[in-house]
Amino acid sequence: MGAAFAEELAGCGSSLCLVDRQADKLAATAKRLENEYGVSVRTVSGDLSVPDTLEALFRETQDLDVGMVVSCAAFGQVGPFLDANESDLLLAVDVNVRVPLRLAHHYGRSLKARGRGGMVLLASDAAYHGSPFCANYAATKSFSLVLGESLWYELRSAGVDVMSFVPGPTNTPGFRRASPKLKEGQRVPGVMLPSEVAAAAIESLGAGPSARPNRRLAAETFFATRVLDRKRAVTRMGDRLSVALRPTDGRNATPRAKDEENR
Repeated sequence: MGAAFAEELAGCGSSLCLVDRQADKLAATAKRLENEYGVSVRTVSGDLSVPDTLEALFRETQDLDVGMVVSCAAFGQVGPFLDANESDLLLAVDVNVRVPLRLAHHYGRSLKARGRGGMVLLASDAAYHGSPFCANYAATKSFSLVLGESLWYELRSAGVDVMSFVPGPTNTPGFRRASPKLKEGQRVPGVMLPSEVAAAAIESLGAGPSARPNRRLAAETFFATRVLDRKRAVTRMGDRLSVALRPTDGRNATPRAKDEENR
């Protein structure tokens, strides 16, 4: 997902500073974008769940006039909450809560002082109400949803556009791990490509506190949050995921990775 946002912004002529824990892929992406778009690309190699990586990012960008921030790192698991390792639960909190919190606080100050700019925080459809079998992931993503919507109001008078963006199912490596038959770049109904998500997010920035490009899922969430009461909405989500997670051999389902993009 991060590479798609980098491509979209580079295509607009923006120089970049990218963070990823896969140093080789990061360097290759930076070189390609520089050659293809003629922009300057700085890189910080490291795992965003480690505080030192964010400190390195802040140092690397301290001499730059940062005008756009995109927080799209994510980690989570699908499966019964009590079956998950506590270390994985806390890792999701580090990546999905601490990272957008620190990015928003650090760069929000400089954007406000600058008097213009934008910030995109990626959330999830699971963030709108209780989501059994992805409870921790949903809870952490609700943080980004609420944080982004709140900062939209706080910073708009300073000329800074903040938005929580809810893409829905996207053909990323994490999504393909849960859907092994899906190929990279393959178009299927209801699943967006990362490039489509990035383009839609940048286009939506400034239109409101949050945006969702997937109309079908937007309609489903409207039904679940405005028509159904909370009990029925959560039960509906739990029933769906319990069927999806049910093993064919009759054994109990075990947690599996949901997403692990651009940590």
